[in-house]
This record gives sequence, structure tokens and C-alpha cells, in this order.
Amino acid sequence: MSDDGRSMSIGPRSATELIVEDTRWQTIDGLPDTLDAAVSALAGHDALQGRTLPASILLCDDARVQALNAQFRGKDTSTNVLSFPSGDDDYIGDIALAFETVTREARDGGLACTSHASHLVVHGLLHLLSYNHERDDDAMVMELIEVDVLASLGIADPYGDLKRGKAGSPDLHSAQTIDETAGAS
Repeated sequence: MSDDGRSMSIGPRSATELIVEDTRWQTIDGLPDTLDAAVSALAGHDALQGRTLPASILLCDDARVQALNAQFRGKDTSTNVLSFPSGDDDYIGDIALAFETVTREARDGGLACTSHASHLVVHGLLHLLSYNHERDDDAMVMELIEVDVLASLGIADPYGDLKRGKAGSPDLHSAQTIDETAGAS
């Protein structure tokens, strides 16, 4: 962490900046190391061919994510993660995670908060790389990468038994649960 304890560089070649706006994130033991491992595992996945992930991850609260969601998507509600792709390879964009929503989802799902946050960071970064889940075949590609990356970290498949062809959780991509990609144009 920086001298003020609110930002650090993570991932391969420290290309990803982790910014802590809501200090409650600092109460989650091991979170920076876990997110560093998640970013590194994603960068090392075969689909990404070892590329760096120059991006920012903002760890904030529900109010901040709600304001961003309203400003850029016209949806006046919080969600767990928002993605803001830049369209540039030199800096792929920003993602924001909402503390209250992420910790509530982890608690309600019986998950370690570090595991859930890692999943959302991987998911958000894939959106910055133009992966999406708008069509079933695109969702399958994206989710398989997520499952592979998370498995390499010892985190269970968040979509259920995806590798055996079963569909994921039906509410996982609802507007209230998993990320929203926001075009900030």
C-alpha cells in the first residue's frame, strides 16, 4: 500500500492499480494479496497470452457505485461491480466494487469475501478486455475463463457445474447482482 494506505500496484509488472476509497475494504484480511493473485492468474491464462492488465480497481461503497451507475448507465441503483472499458490497449479501463453489496453477497452465499471479490475483479477485467455475457455462447467463453482462473486460485466455480455443461445461477447476471459494463463515452 502507499504511504496513506489507500493505493497499491498489483498484478504482472504491477500494471493494475488498486485504490481503496472505502477503508472498510482494509478490514478484509489478505484482500490485496488475493486480488494480486487473481489479476496475475487472469493475465497468465491461455486466453490472455500473458498480457499485462493496465487498469484501476476502485474499492468503494454502494453509494459511490450507485452514483456511477446512475451517471453512466442511467440506473439509480447499486450493483456489486461496474466496468468502464477504455477501448485502449495501453490502459484497458476501470472497475469499481461496492463494499456493502460484495460483502452481503459473500455472506449470503457462504463465500469468503476474498473469493467473491476475486471473482468480481476477474469478471470486471474480462469486460475491460471486451468479453461479455450478452449472448449465451459469449457468456460460456467468458465464464469458462473465469472458472479456470478461479480454480487455479482454489476458488470454487461460482456458476455451478459449468464444466459439465450445466447453466449457471439464474440470477447471477441480474442488474442487482453481478457487474454492469458502463460505456463512459
